[in-house]
Amino acid sequence: MIQKESFLKPIDKTGALIVKAFHLYKGFHRKHAYVGNFIKISVKSIKPDTFIKKKAKSIAIIARTTFISNKNDGSFFYFKENSCLLIKRKLNLRSKDITDAGDYNIRRKKLFYKFPGIL
Repeated sequence: MIQKESFLKPIDKTGALIVKAFHLYKGFHRKHAYVGNFIKISVKSIKPDTFIKKKAKSIAIIARTTFISNKNDGSFFYFKENSCLLIKRKLNLRSKDITDAGDYNIRRKKLFYKFPGIL
């Protein structure tokens, strides 16, 4: 569950270390965003010598959250940190690689075809 002003960690190789969510898509009065939703982010800290700049604005898709996800068999799981994938437009990622695992509930077919072992 991501709110406005939440800090996230990108799990792709764009060079951003920490990003901050400042807009949640799908409605004006939207309070929370979940796994698979689009958000607008601003880059807060970067690695040295990367192509993305600090204070750059981009669109991201939420990959995992600390909010509990339930499964059909009654079990549940959650991650220790909130993370996202930075995209250009129409699910074209800014980087070629994903570094960490993501939640299976993203349910975006294009991401599953590109990265079958990680998502």
